[in-house]
Amino acid sequence: MSFSGKLDKKEGFFMSLNIYNFCKKISFYILSMINLFLPKNEKKIVLYGRKMLNDNLEAMIIHFIQNDFTSKYKVYCLLAEPSKYEQTYKKENIIFISGILSSIFHLLSSQYIFHTHSLSIVAFKTCKNQKIFNLWHGSPLKKMGNYNKSTKKPVGAKSDDYLLVASEFFIPISLESFGHSEQQIYLGGNPRNDLLFSEKNCRRIIEIDNKLEKIILFMPTFRK
Repeated sequence: MSFSGKLDKKEGFFMSLNIYNFCKKISFYILSMINLFLPKNEKKIVLYGRKMLNDNLEAMIIHFIQNDFTSKYKVYCLLAEPSKYEQTYKKENIIFISGILSSIFHLLSSQYIFHTHSLSIVAFKTCKNQKIFNLWHGSPLKKMGNYNKSTKKPVGAKSDDYLLVASEFFIPISLESFGHSEQQIYLGGNPRNDLLFSEKNCRRIIEIDNKLEKIILFMPTFRK
């Protein structure tokens, strides 16, 4: 491809990116306005997973099942491709939703919302005691979001009530990366890591000697 062809391709990418960001802003204000008037179901929990059920999100489902939340609350999981998970959780009273309009309805009418990759195009401002909890999907070990950028944008911070941060070390990094305030920070462990200390004894499953006092488990992100 010629230099001019590459340049045209880059310009097309940035133009589409600008249009996408503009659409996100418009969508945020429209959904926030609708959200002001839509009644909230205090017995509804929504887990927003985009295309698939990611680590911390699936760990929350397991937590809800094991602690009998599914008998007290209606738990909805919003996924673009839910078929592979419906079979696994069909007996656990987890309701899977894939349609965009029905997903927006359940987001706006829910009292509690959990996600791991931002709400993106369906983000909105909470009201009436709604809570949006950003579990994220790990501790930032790479440059992302606003980190070290001169121009800061609220990457998801406008819609989140809480951002899960695994340790005090990562608080300033997370604040700069995502644009959250200190009041939005929730200091706690990743739900997926709690499974390593469950009654099912994950040490035995992955064949780690229980007599060891300290275990360091290095699990980098898999890349094809």
